[in-house]
Amino acid sequence: MPEYEIQVAGPIGPVVASALPEFTAVAVPTVTVLGGTVACPDELSSVVDLLTAHGFAPIELRVDPQDGADDPILAGLPLQDHRATGG
Repeated sequence: MPEYEIQVAGPIGPVVASALPEFTAVAVPTVTVLGGTVACPDELSSVVDLLTAHGFAPIELRVDPQDGADDPILAGLPLQDHRATGG
């Protein structure tokens, strides 16, 4: 299963972090980097929706190239205004 990295502006608080148990949150200056796995496109979309609903619009979404650069989940996910990159 591919590892995903979602970068959002600002720090993620404990309430939002607890709603994403499959992801780890690392705060770096001006952004939080969430890393984790999902099983299907709907799960990834739900993570993005949850972040957006709490005011954390994803800045960048990456898939670990060692885990699957040709990831079918990213290929099928409409990220709207968000930028998706592979590694």
